[in-house]
Order: sequence, then C-alpha cells, then structure tokens
Amino acid sequence: EGEIDAYSHIRDDIRNLRKKFNKQKPSSPVVLVTINFSSNVFTAFTVAKAMLGDIGGSFLNGKLGEISYLPKGNAALTKNGNTSISGVLIFNPENGSHKYLPNPFSRYSLPKNYFPDIEEIQLSRGATEQDVLELSDIMFWPYYNSSR
Repeated sequence: EGEIDAYSHIRDDIRNLRKKFNKQKPSSPVVLVTINFSSNVFTAFTVAKAMLGDIGGSFLNGKLGEISYLPKGNAALTKNGNTSISGVLIFNPENGSHKYLPNPFSRYSLPKNYFPDIEEIQLSRGATEQDVLELSDIMFWPYYNSSR
C-alpha cells in the first residue's frame, strides 16, 4: 500500500471535482467531502494550505517575521478560480469529529452553521500567524477500514 500525501490528495480532489462540471458552472453550493485515507495524521493546516496556498515568512536581520499565506502560494481556491466549490468537509469516521472549511471565495456559500453538528473553521488568506498555527492543532486521524 503506497503513501498518500494529504496535501496533494486534497488538491487533486478539488481539481477533479471541478472537472466534473466541464464548462458548465453549478448553480448551487458544491461541497467536497474527503476522508483521511492516508497512513498519517493530517491537520486542518494541511487542508487550509491545499485550499488557500503555501505559507511562508520573511527573515529580517536573521529573525523570522510573521508567517502568512504567500501572495503566489499555489492555491487551489482563489477569488478567480474554483469559486463554484463551497468548501471542504472532512469526514472523520474514526471519532465523528467532522469539520467543515468554507471556501472564502465561493460564489455559493452555505449558510453559517449549515451542518449543525459539525464544527466550521473559517479560513482567510489574511489570517494571523496565530490563526494559522491553531490549524495545526486540529488533527484528522487515518481511517482504517478492514474491508478496504
């Protein structure tokens, strides 16, 4: 069984979901649902990075400045691209701790708390360093299903 890279897996899923519509744009919300089938834990930071792009910081006089999303950070979701995708729902069958990460650029956003029993994590390319670091504390454990 090969390794599954969560970052690439989510980016590919977003790309593949968008391809399903060909040239026709959806006229209602579309949510990508994903499960951690990798052999490793991944975090909300991984999902946010796949959605909104790479994160970095600059050094000044040998000290690292505040980290943030990079201006040209290879984002899968932008204000001009993939706006038909409303967000990513991480389904966690191991412990039921599902999370929904809305696309801040979506043309068809779901109403806030649309999924009443699922935590919603707001993302923003203007997030503070603390916001970005807190995403690393939200973990999604690998899903092991003996029938796979």
